[in-house]
Amino acid sequence: MSYEEYLVWREGQKDLFLEAGKHAPKNPVIFDIGAHHGQSAEIFRELYPDAKIVCFEPLVTEVARDKCNEIDADLIQCAISNEYGSAVINVTEFDQCSSLLHKGTDHDWGSLTDPVGSENVTTIRLDDWCKDNDCWPDIIKVDTQGTEADVMEGGEKAFFSCSVAIVEEILINAYAGQRPLPIEGKFHVHKAIPDEGNTQRDLIISPAHAGLGNSLLDMVGSMLQGLLPQWSCCNPATLFKPHARFIRAEPNWERFMPPSIGEIKDLTQPMGEPPYECWMFKWLEDPDQIKRTYNALWSAVMASFKTDILLDMTHFVNEHQPTVGWQIRSWDEANERIKVGELPPPPAGAFVTSDKDIEGDYLQYPRTTPRNRTPEAIREDLIELLILATCHDLTITEMSTFGEAAWWLGGCTENLTTINAHKFTC
Repeated sequence: MSYEEYLVWREGQKDLFLEAGKHAPKNPVIFDIGAHHGQSAEIFRELYPDAKIVCFEPLVTEVARDKCNEIDADLIQCAISNEYGSAVINVTEFDQCSSLLHKGTDHDWGSLTDPVGSENVTTIRLDDWCKDNDCWPDIIKVDTQGTEADVMEGGEKAFFSCSVAIVEEILINAYAGQRPLPIEGKFHVHKAIPDEGNTQRDLIISPAHAGLGNSLLDMVGSMLQGLLPQWSCCNPATLFKPHARFIRAEPNWERFMPPSIGEIKDLTQPMGEPPYECWMFKWLEDPDQIKRTYNALWSAVMASFKTDILLDMTHFVNEHQPTVGWQIRSWDEANERIKVGELPPPPAGAFVTSDKDIEGDYLQYPRTTPRNRTPEAIREDLIELLILATCHDLTITEMSTFGEAAWWLGGCTENLTTINAHKFTC
């Protein structure tokens, strides 16, 4: 590659990383898998001066070491794959094309993939490395010459919990044994950028429910009751408008819930003193106290959130494909109303989440904890909330923040029905 060609490549990579960065936090943790000499890592450092950058490369050179030292990036010598062990990497004439796979039947790349030697390298699973080092990525870049599918399989949790990934997809049989990327139904493709010869392309992808995860990561309020801290805590006019990033459509608030504090006060007046006191009034009176309370709860579940909550939710959704979701604040109360014909029962096969397990032909998340305020229980509450958010047809309890948050995070579906609660809860 001439210097002029390198400059063209560099500008293209810079544009690619900027496009991907639109879906990532401001100071991300970046994994460069297949880092080669650190060229991509250098661009990442230019774009994200305060980011943590980790480079994974099986064929480490002095050039790579010097570059990583220069840009303050961690360099891990290994091949990321779908199993732990060792493998033989085929070193090619153009070392950027070295691969764990042998040369394929298509020869569009000429002698670039011709082997000139081999080396034994260590292989590890990305999820194992992340867990062992307590480090999970926001941005993942993968360029491993035909083994990208193996990288994703061994990093399932990392890919499901990241904000965005940039993955090279080879469109010809350049390497024997290369497999399609496992993205269908699991990841959203933001953009596909082919090379000039249409032999490969860079995909910018996010987990299918990344919007849910990124929104929840920013919430330090409880999903069970109370308010989201991004809301203007002392301004009644904006109390019911969530932060713009939580929704994909402008909701019709008038048909969903009372639009003013005054109307809510009218609803709660007959309720008397606690335990019916509404949390949103506590928020207005002492927002710092409420924020401290929920911060403590949230910090207790954050450690496990990015590693397994989205993964467990996605597995459940992929297996059961729920489309109709019901959130019932108090099952005992609702069941009594169903018996006397005041409420219709949830339809058979609907995903139902409530304050207890219920009997019937319904789809429910297989909880292992009681519903309380322990970190383990809140983790499963969040899984149920995210499953509910994937449903296109929602029935939720009016004024229950759990159902409201699921509706917002799921994109504010028009197919929404609310249940009036006898007891005012929020």
